[in-house]
Amino acid sequence: MNHDEHIASQLRWTAGTIQDSANGGNLTLSDLWAAGKIAGAYQTIYHSAAAGKGGCEAFQAPALGMVDMKTEALLQNGLVSDSMARMLQASLAQRYQNALDVSNRRLAVRQEEALSGETSISQMDRELFHSIYNAVLPSFRRSDGDALAAIQDGMAFGREVTAQNHRENPRVTHWGTS
Repeated sequence: MNHDEHIASQLRWTAGTIQDSANGGNLTLSDLWAAGKIAGAYQTIYHSAAAGKGGCEAFQAPALGMVDMKTEALLQNGLVSDSMARMLQASLAQRYQNALDVSNRRLAVRQEEALSGETSISQMDRELFHSIYNAVLPSFRRSDGDALAAIQDGMAFGREVTAQNHRENPRVTHWGTS
C-alpha cells in the first residue's frame, strides 16, 4: 500500500463509514481536494525521508509543521467540512509518526550498509522531534497565522536544543551536522 492509500484508509477509519453522496454523504469536493493536497505534501516528505534526504529532527519537524500550518489554515477558514476537520485532526499524530518511521527505516538501512568500525547511526529522537514540532504550531497560533515567524521560531528552537544536546554528549548530532 502506498502512502496516499494509507492516509486515505486512516482518514476513512477515523471518520467511520463514509456514506456516498447519493445517501447524503458528509464529504464535499473541497474536502477531497484538501485531503489530496495534504496527502501529497506528506507523501513528498515520506519520499524525501525514504531517500535519506529528510534531514534530522531539526529539519523534519519544521517541514511537517509547515504542512500542518496549511492544514490548520484550511480548518480555521472553514474551507473543509466539520467531518473532514475531525478526520484531519484525528489523523495528525499518525501522519507524523509515519514520517518518523520512514526516516528510521532509512537510518536502519544506512546502519546496515555502514562499514564496520564506523560510528553507529542513531534512530530519530522522537522526543526531540516533538519538542521542535511543538515550537512551530503554537508560534503559528500566537502570531495570527504567520507561517514564516513560526518556522523561524521552530528553527531557532531546534538550533538551541540540538546545540544543548551536543554539549551534553558530543556524539549527538547537532545543528548543521549529520
